[in-house]
Amino acid sequence: MIRFTITILTLAAASVTATASTAPDTLKTVENPTEVTIVTGGSRSLSLTVKSDSSRYDFLAENTPEKSEPTIDISFPFIDNVRKKHTKGLRTKWRSFAMRGIYAGASMPSDAVPGLRTGWELGISQLSGVELLSPSRRTSLTAGVGYFYRRQKVGNGNHLSDNGHGRIAITPAPEGTHSHSSSISSFGLQLPVMLKQQLIGPTGMAVGVVGLWNTYTTASTKWTDADGTTCKRKMKGLHQRAFTVDALLIFNFGSEIGWYARYSPMHIFHHSTGPEYSLWSTGVNIGF
Repeated sequence: MIRFTITILTLAAASVTATASTAPDTLKTVENPTEVTIVTGGSRSLSLTVKSDSSRYDFLAENTPEKSEPTIDISFPFIDNVRKKHTKGLRTKWRSFAMRGIYAGASMPSDAVPGLRTGWELGISQLSGVELLSPSRRTSLTAGVGYFYRRQKVGNGNHLSDNGHGRIAITPAPEGTHSHSSSISSFGLQLPVMLKQQLIGPTGMAVGVVGLWNTYTTASTKWTDADGTTCKRKMKGLHQRAFTVDALLIFNFGSEIGWYARYSPMHIFHHSTGPEYSLWSTGVNIGF
């Protein structure tokens, strides 16, 4: 019995460094030991000393963990309370991506500006960007750069007039004219910062702010005189705000298709340089 016990203890020492695919071997069998000493160093090491009348045997086994790359462990809201149970050993992770948030929708004025009608918009909210994933991989923070285009229409008996020096206004159309068509077009870069959360299955949501760099804004108006002559006017060099901020909400219903809502509270024109209005926009979003 004593001989068998010492063999098992020796196997335990050897198994500290053994891998799942390598079976430990018996290092030494000592008959009739006079003293057995076992010292453990937590989960990292185990030492075994066996003495007999004429011999002494010392065994030391150490477990050296594999080195891993340095990581940043950041906690985000909305992470479930059991994430540690299901994500043991995981850490936050950076990754890059491209072509997320291809969208198109309608833009509706939220201010009662006479003549201002529903327009449309399209763009790619994140042409390229980076994403920081939480340990659970269900929550992430993204930042990227994309572009946008908006066209807001003017009608209902009104048109855009040029007041000179890059200033425009919405005014009643001249009497005797018809077929009025006016619009304000804006193009620029957008810089969204979004907090994403996976919900059930492939569904998810994202909320954040989007900085808009309004690089180019023009206005155009078109009408037909009483004699049937079609007139067009293009207005450039407008005094739009260089930078505005939107709020953005996205719901994703599948792996790619979703719905978005965007609120633009900042007026695109400075005071007295153009019509002042805020926008609500909504539409289809592809790529989450």
